[in-house]
Amino acid sequence: MASIDEAFALATRHHDGGALDKAELLYGRILAAAPRHAHARHRLGLLKGQTGRPLEGERDIAAAVAISGRNAAFHRDLATLRLARGAGADALAAFGWALALQPDEALTATAADLAARLADEAADRGDGRVAVVLYRRAVALAPGHVMAAYNHAVTLRDAGAMAEATASFRHVQRLRPDLAPVYGNLGELLRRSGRTAQAIRAFRCAVALDPADAGALGGLGAARLDAGQVADGVASLRHALTVRPDDRGMATLLAGGFLALAGRAFAAAAWAPAEGALRRTLALLPNDPAAWTSLGAVQQERGVLPAAIRLHRRAIALDPGGADGQAQSNLGVALMGDGALAEAAEALRLARALRPTDPPTASNLLFSLCFNADEPLETVFAEHCRYGRDFARPALPHALPRADEAGRRLRVGYLSPDFRRYPGPAFHYLLPLFENHDPAGFDIRGYHDHPTSDAVTGQFQAVAGGWTGVHALDEAALAETIRRDGIDILVDCAGHMAGNRLPLFARKPAPLQISYPLYPNTTGLPTMDYRISDRHFSPPWADALHSEALIRLPDAHVCYRPAPSRIVPPVEAPWRAGTPFTFASFNTLAKLTPTTVAAWAAILRAVPDSRLMLKWRGLANAGMSGRVLDAFAAAGVPAGRITLRAPTPDPYEDYRLVDLCLDPLFANGGTTTCDALWMGVPVLTLCGRAPFSRVGLCHLTMVGLEELVTHRVEDYIATAIRLSTGRDGLEAMRAGLRARTGASALMDAPRYVRHLETAYRLVWKRRCDGLPPAPLLLSPDGAPG
Repeated sequence: MASIDEAFALATRHHDGGALDKAELLYGRILAAAPRHAHARHRLGLLKGQTGRPLEGERDIAAAVAISGRNAAFHRDLATLRLARGAGADALAAFGWALALQPDEALTATAADLAARLADEAADRGDGRVAVVLYRRAVALAPGHVMAAYNHAVTLRDAGAMAEATASFRHVQRLRPDLAPVYGNLGELLRRSGRTAQAIRAFRCAVALDPADAGALGGLGAARLDAGQVADGVASLRHALTVRPDDRGMATLLAGGFLALAGRAFAAAAWAPAEGALRRTLALLPNDPAAWTSLGAVQQERGVLPAAIRLHRRAIALDPGGADGQAQSNLGVALMGDGALAEAAEALRLARALRPTDPPTASNLLFSLCFNADEPLETVFAEHCRYGRDFARPALPHALPRADEAGRRLRVGYLSPDFRRYPGPAFHYLLPLFENHDPAGFDIRGYHDHPTSDAVTGQFQAVAGGWTGVHALDEAALAETIRRDGIDILVDCAGHMAGNRLPLFARKPAPLQISYPLYPNTTGLPTMDYRISDRHFSPPWADALHSEALIRLPDAHVCYRPAPSRIVPPVEAPWRAGTPFTFASFNTLAKLTPTTVAAWAAILRAVPDSRLMLKWRGLANAGMSGRVLDAFAAAGVPAGRITLRAPTPDPYEDYRLVDLCLDPLFANGGTTTCDALWMGVPVLTLCGRAPFSRVGLCHLTMVGLEELVTHRVEDYIATAIRLSTGRDGLEAMRAGLRARTGASALMDAPRYVRHLETAYRLVWKRRCDGLPPAPLLLSPDGAPG
């Protein structure tokens, strides 16, 4: 045996010294004398692999394994030879044995390389789980192995292990700070996990290292869009498309950026580039349903609803399952805006089923139901309560305040996506709350949930005790911000309208939460404690249709502040100048239901020398105007008696041409009614049971025009005919109407805010007394009724 050991030692010296012929001869002699000499068989297999005979070498090493199966090195080298000839599965099996036998075997770069190569093989075969294990082993064996670490991070990312992948990319970043793809991948992971600011920094590093990296440019653009940096996001995406002009995904992202720019800044200049980018996408892939959906959204933003509806339907036809339901949701919103409420409800119910975990889609359905007279109020209420159940969150706990805290200064937070001039109602109804609050008793905080600001935003900030832009914060971060700010009462100012953050209110970040009535219905959230209302807007039976306890203010549920304008009411009614008697409605076409068209057409037919003026977005478009004119033509009113107007820079301009405004029959006007009264134009309304059908009752009662409140359609039509034919009564109403409106409770901001803050104090005291929310009725002197 000693001679065999000596021969083996000599053979290995020849082998390691490069004398391969001598080494092979000696290995052969040893095996002839001792066929089960496993180490000689192993070394001979390695030598054959080195000299271009991998299959022979593999057989020898396999024989060594058969003789001595507990030797990890034998399995490792067998794996190497198998990998060299492309036998990935067999190589993985052999390496698995090596690791099982000796996990810390030969902590060398050679072992790390082998693990990395085997991981590559597993990844190529689509076995991500095995690849992750092997890359992890390679990195453990050689932490400085850059490619192994990079591939490990990529594989983790592809497997959805985002936190571990992010940590791995950061490890590669430390190894190779000059490696642009690392920053690009890290940026994408950070973006996916909602860490937008960090993602932007990572993508910017990638672009700095490689300005032609289209992926990094696109990622930077997308992250900037996520952060609300719309203009910068669009710029990055445009640059990305110059590098990779045929990338349809990038084109779609760019189109979305333009669409966001158009919607958020309300800038028509952004619509054409958005449409151009989408047309580019469709040229690359004409059957891409997402691109058709986005193109429809552009038309929707422009107010061209018939075109938007056609485009959304085309997207749905290409993908009937709806992929993520976005086209179906957009279709429903477009149909609602076009007044097709039954079709809108059907589309949005399907979208709700396709997107059961998407709060905005659910809110779209709820908002559409508020316009629909055919939906029973109990059904609408049940749908709102379903939202509260479906999107419930773990509520944050709040300690009960002490009884002696009932009179302390309270911190009230208002959350809105609309602290701006246009297009929402915040300027008219929320700014009075800020400007007239009692600073001794209340610390008012604004939470601005929109990426853009304007001069009106500055007006809010100037009178607020604190101001925070929260658009980039997710629910958890925003909840923590509100909690950290010590908000006692948090007021939601959006309801289920666009841009709402109702899922945040489900977390209960403040001890008391109140719904402000810019949205015409309940929120459905059990965590929303109260809702502001009044005795006109919410009769006694309305409590059963609200998930919140109702606070009934003594006057109106809102206070109106007119927009700055030099336009004043005309001295005389327009008809006195010889023009046809002009009825008008400047409401959204979502309210132009068949019932409303029928009533207005009956009025026009009965008053032959009259015309009807309608004003809304999109009415300058032939498709939109054609639908409206066709509806009236079918009801016996020719197009020549209908005047269609697009919005004007000054919203009061066209009221100077109007003799009497007609409120839509079911969903009453809110701001449009206040605008008309401020411009000295009476408004005829029909009052019903739904909250949306009682806004006119409230506003007209406040200015002493109760006689313009009707309760049956036939009375509504008869009153319009009477006022427009025997005009003395209408003249009496118009006389001094602006002054009466300005002096009314509808515009008495100090009085309104005094009542509102009295209500805040009373519900806070109730909490201090350890009592649950309960309905509250205030008398005109501010005392609870």
